[in-house]
Amino acid sequence: PPFMNAEGGEELAAAKETQLKQEISNPDNYNMEKLVQILYTTVLRAKKDLRDDTSGADGKQQPKTAQLQIGEKIAQVFGNAAQTPLFYAADLFRTITAEFQGDHVDPTYTEDNEPVKEVDSVQTIEVDYKAEFGDVVLDNAHSFRIFWAHYPEGSDELAAASYTVDSFKETKSATEKKDKTFYVDKTDGLIKIYTKRFSDFAIVYGDVAPTYSTGGGSSTVTREVTLNIDGTLTRVPVSGSSVRVGDLIPSKEGYTFDGFYSDSARTQKISDDDYVQAGTTLYGHFMLNTLETEDHFAYIIGYPDGTVRPTNNITREEVAMIFYRLLRDDKRAELETTANPFPDYDKASWSNIAIATMANGGYVTGDDEGNFRPQSPITRAEFATMATRFAVLTDKGDISFTDIAGHWSEDYILRAATAGWINGYEDGTFKPDQYITRAEAMTLINRVLNRLVDAEGLHADAILWKDMNGTEWYYFAVEEATNSHTHIRQEDGKTEKWISMSENKWLKTGTYDD
Repeated sequence: PPFMNAEGGEELAAAKETQLKQEISNPDNYNMEKLVQILYTTVLRAKKDLRDDTSGADGKQQPKTAQLQIGEKIAQVFGNAAQTPLFYAADLFRTITAEFQGDHVDPTYTEDNEPVKEVDSVQTIEVDYKAEFGDVVLDNAHSFRIFWAHYPEGSDELAAASYTVDSFKETKSATEKKDKTFYVDKTDGLIKIYTKRFSDFAIVYGDVAPTYSTGGGSSTVTREVTLNIDGTLTRVPVSGSSVRVGDLIPSKEGYTFDGFYSDSARTQKISDDDYVQAGTTLYGHFMLNTLETEDHFAYIIGYPDGTVRPTNNITREEVAMIFYRLLRDDKRAELETTANPFPDYDKASWSNIAIATMANGGYVTGDDEGNFRPQSPITRAEFATMATRFAVLTDKGDISFTDIAGHWSEDYILRAATAGWINGYEDGTFKPDQYITRAEAMTLINRVLNRLVDAEGLHADAILWKDMNGTEWYYFAVEEATNSHTHIRQEDGKTEKWISMSENKWLKTGTYDD
């Protein structure tokens, strides 16, 4: 359009683009006309910048080079549109990507490097529209409405137009085709666009109403947003084509929700006031209000001989110290005390502050005689019970074990099992009074903290232990527990990818006794 080359044209184009984005952010204003105008304006500005950047030594533009770069930019814009909640609604819209034939890759230019606006023969653009979205199959039974945006000649006002293709195939004579500035027909798996007039580029968008193929008939596609919360998927139906992010926030007693992100690595946070389209996947994260889930420091330290002894037992005071260090800083400050209530404990011992603090928070209790028995190995029942006290677990589900009926810890075990923190054995037992191993303890703690790494996510500089060879069922659980690291989440939203190894804050303070 003329204004793009006038003084202040770039600013005017940017203002138009911003205005359109603001209008479309309101779901009541969301429509394909505005969407295609935004895409058109974005690429139009990029096109001018690219053509300006590819001027030759004689000051003239190099159109062939510019056209290739513009094509890459268009692909980038469409790619971003498919990932940006503002533009994406998989159950409503299908981007039609065209492979341009013949002269459409490099239109004819005049000696002054201006594109020819009309060619002698009708050009054909073939667009492959056949696609599958899970159970949704698009086929020739569906009608297509093609949208495009343009500036009418001599006008600075952006317009949108559309063309509906209803039938399986429309036939027109060659004469009729040549007389049409823009004509479309539909064949098996293709939409064919015939034109004699074209600009440097065009954006074509298809609006379809797909249906589920159910064998006995079809039903309307359910519009929904997928929530990936710490790796657990929940599909939430939405009544319109979009929904406010703040209306999707879940709640969980004993936890604080960190918010929603547009990426699995949880680096691109989305405002609660933003709107997302049906078909979007959002990633979220719950943080325990009691334990540290964000700083992944090593809460188990190996031995000087390079072993970690994963199959050894672990004592009650060692477990108290682990959870003491794992308390959130604000929670530890709130509960910290040296007033130990247990008569069998040496108040001068290395673990006194940990046991006293854990008792003050109600996380540990004594036996029937009021004793803590700090150096006794901890049982599987005692460990599961202690862990459940750091969260509000009320659901006991339908999980059962054959050997816990009537056991003092039955409710705690069932709650921990329902939360996915603990497992039983293949024979259906839990063995509540069996001593827990260090590896089993690390596995349970990792699940409580939502800490999980695999071979792909493990850092090359991670500490490896002499008494593990990588084949053990607990190998990655032990690596997670014994290495301090920074991380992001992988595509599943749950498994970690370690970014770097980090210092352990407890080792730095010199308060890490083993």
